[in-house]
Amino acid sequence: MHGRGDVQKADNGDTYKTSVYYLALPHYLLYNRRAASNDDRFFAGLGPYYGYALFGKFIDKINGETIKEKIKFGKDESGIRHGDFGIGIVAGYIFKQILLQLSYDMGLSNIGFDNDAKAFNRAFGFSIGYVLK
Repeated sequence: MHGRGDVQKADNGDTYKTSVYYLALPHYLLYNRRAASNDDRFFAGLGPYYGYALFGKFIDKINGETIKEKIKFGKDESGIRHGDFGIGIVAGYIFKQILLQLSYDMGLSNIGFDNDAKAFNRAFGFSIGYVLK
């Protein structure tokens, strides 16, 4: 699951925060190469992803008051689509069995219903993992 969102600050100090959580399915074409003298590996990949928004919320701070609202997906006042499609890039290193990974996703589909104000997802990621052998 991936979290995406944005924060907008108005000149008067009000803030508008959007958080949306997606189930994302990336499909990378990977290249990997063994490091010089051991089983360590470098890898890099590129490919499409599809994300489906599961839930989200708006948190607005206006005149010192906090307003929280769940996002209702579809053609309502929230105006956010469930589906997101884009291109992802991944690169990393496996040291012994520890995985370190950087990623970047660039959304290509407009997730908003409003044609005047288009919205596209962009996300950086960092992962640490353990590789099972």
